[in-house]
Amino acid sequence: MNHRLRLPTALFTAAMIAAPVAGGAVITVAPNPAQAQQPTVAQPDALLALARQTAQSGDLQKASIIYGSIIQDHSGSQVYPDALIELAQVLFRLQKPKQALKLCQTFIKTYPSHARLPEALLVVGDFYFDAKQNEMALKVYEKVSQYPQSPVVHYARYKAGWCHYNAQDYVQALTAFMDVVKNPGEASPDTENLHKDALTGTIVTYAQIGNPAKARIFFEKLTQNDAALVRKSLVELQDLYNERGMNQQAETIHKQLTAP
Repeated sequence: MNHRLRLPTALFTAAMIAAPVAGGAVITVAPNPAQAQQPTVAQPDALLALARQTAQSGDLQKASIIYGSIIQDHSGSQVYPDALIELAQVLFRLQKPKQALKLCQTFIKTYPSHARLPEALLVVGDFYFDAKQNEMALKVYEKVSQYPQSPVVHYARYKAGWCHYNAQDYVQALTAFMDVVKNPGEASPDTENLHKDALTGTIVTYAQIGNPAKARIFFEKLTQNDAALVRKSLVELQDLYNERGMNQQAETIHKQLTAP
């Protein structure tokens, strides 16, 4: 099973917004990026802010043009590294992975100590993952884990879980998914989604190697006795067993669902 997932849009957006604008420039940006004129002052700081707002609004094509103008015309500016990685993220979302990969490789080579290096590595990992180069993807995701303070480290751990799953290393996969369920990062809508996805990964992997008779105890411990999550996990696990024709295992889960 090659579970093909990619980083949620919100995670990219959060990374872009959170990244500081060099020089602390204060600018006024038109509320509608589609109609906004490119600023003529505070360049390239203002351009970066406009590109971020445009990307956040969902106009990725226009955002890519603005980022591209920063890279082409302001390569010596302080915001150039931010524009480089953020353009790569936008291009990946625009289904242009090869262009995104090239930018990230440039970023990694040019800025090996930059705080946003893990974000560049993540795009590289996702490139290999989507290309079904599982071993290469896993190596890159594991490099991201060397930066525990990065906002993308938990997502990289989650994707590493799917790499292990695809390699049929279910023990390592289960461990990775459980790690993210227990700690998906700082509370936000992004981490809520990541928590849900990691729980799904846990359920799918448990169906491969877990003991059906101990499923309720396992998920109670994992979710800290969250009754709704425990029930959700058991229902999905039962469905998986039924889909696979594992009737005895499904019945075992059903008994746990109906038990007081």
